[in-house]
Amino acid sequence: MTVSTRYCSSGLQNGGEWQCGSSAGGGCNDSAFGSVEEQRSDRLDRGRVMEDDDDDDAGWDASPSSSDAFSTSASPVPLPPQSDPTAASERAALDQRRRLFAQCSELADVVQEELRAEVARDMKDGVTAVPPLAPSGWQVLHTTGSSYFTMSRLKKGSYVDSRASGWRPDHDDDSPQVASDVLPRYRSVHDLVTGGRHRPHSANHEDTAAERREMWALHRGRYTAAQEEEAASKRSGPTDDEGGRGQDGSGRHRNAVRYARSDMHITLFAPFRSLDLTLHDPRVDICEWTRFDVLIRKERPKAAMVASSPAPTLAGQEGVWDEGRCMFLRLACANSELRVRSLQFVSNKLARGLEEHAVFGKGEPLYLEMLRRLPINVSFQQRSGSTLENKAQSSTMSAASPVNVFDAPEPTPVTAAAAARRTASSFNSAHVLTSQFDRSGEYARTFAYAGPCITELSKELREALSEYVMMDVGITNEVAEYVCQLQFFLEQEEYVGWLAQWGQLAATLKQTL
Repeated sequence: MTVSTRYCSSGLQNGGEWQCGSSAGGGCNDSAFGSVEEQRSDRLDRGRVMEDDDDDDAGWDASPSSSDAFSTSASPVPLPPQSDPTAASERAALDQRRRLFAQCSELADVVQEELRAEVARDMKDGVTAVPPLAPSGWQVLHTTGSSYFTMSRLKKGSYVDSRASGWRPDHDDDSPQVASDVLPRYRSVHDLVTGGRHRPHSANHEDTAAERREMWALHRGRYTAAQEEEAASKRSGPTDDEGGRGQDGSGRHRNAVRYARSDMHITLFAPFRSLDLTLHDPRVDICEWTRFDVLIRKERPKAAMVASSPAPTLAGQEGVWDEGRCMFLRLACANSELRVRSLQFVSNKLARGLEEHAVFGKGEPLYLEMLRRLPINVSFQQRSGSTLENKAQSSTMSAASPVNVFDAPEPTPVTAAAAARRTASSFNSAHVLTSQFDRSGEYARTFAYAGPCITELSKELREALSEYVMMDVGITNEVAEYVCQLQFFLEQEEYVGWLAQWGQLAATLKQTL
């Protein structure tokens, strides 16, 4: 009784509005437990409502079973928006095309302006510049796009036979013989002052012509066997009678003189390279320096080939014809004055290679031949059994060999294959160039003797060499001046063509972009 009364009184104090007596102890217990269950259910309902509100605010779709787990965990930080790599590359390509288009437009404008300025510089009084007129007898050849031009000339030889047709030379197209050729090429000072030799009026025209031909042969140094016999008979003493001496009325001995003069092929190589030495050294008085090379090849005249009896020529002349020896002259034009730089003799095969494979590296036509014969001193991997191949390569690719080695037989296939493998190997090509050229662009001529320094020769020898080049070869100051003018003119044309190519490239790129 005491326990139940205390429980009921505590229930009234907790807010219960019911009275409890000693006789109703069980009913009080049922109502008290029911109120507790109702309060618990109300709290659960309020918690569910709050969780639903939080889910709606966060934008999450969570199941009711996992609401407690998400309510206890922290909410994640939202990620920043990611950029598309394809769009970035497209924007970079578009910017690059815009810059390239602007550069092409600028290049086209600059090229057009330079072309107009170049045309204005070439014109004089509103008339376009014309090329200079080539000297008589010279043929000029220039390939479009190349940096050099060539000039060729053929001086046909002659074949004189006194026994055929009464001292008449051959007058065909292959070996013309003009009247000036039968005259002495060199005359004394007395003859120049007096106007020539005075012949006796009693001599007829045939004797005069015979004397002129004999004197021409003597002045040229061509002594035939008959002339040597005549000189020996004169030294031995007079003969028996006039008829035995074979003299005619004028006292002249009629000898059978046969003389053959070689056909001279002259080829001139002129690269586009004019130097102003005053730009490098103001103390130099040379304002223009142009270099060009001349190749002279001599052949047997066609008239001598078809002649019934060959003409007795000098041993040196036969050697020149058979071996095909050529002369290579390196000339220069300084202030419209012709100067001989060097003179060397090369074989016919080397000369033909110069004409066919002329590469004007540093202004020298022997550049390619020098590289072809230069030994390639490179370090490559040694293989087993390659000792013999290395020896064969060093023997066939020697540069310190005489000129005649150039005309040697071709190497064997094994040697050629070994050389090809070695050439195909990697090597420093810049070393080949820098080792063969100095600052002035001269190449190391190890395969042919270039001759002595021209300035160290005697005055008489230099004058004789200059006279030979100007009189016999035909390279005069006028020809050298023409070479300089044509070099300038053709170089201007090539420069205009080069500018036009750049303009075409810029226009094509603009259309493509």
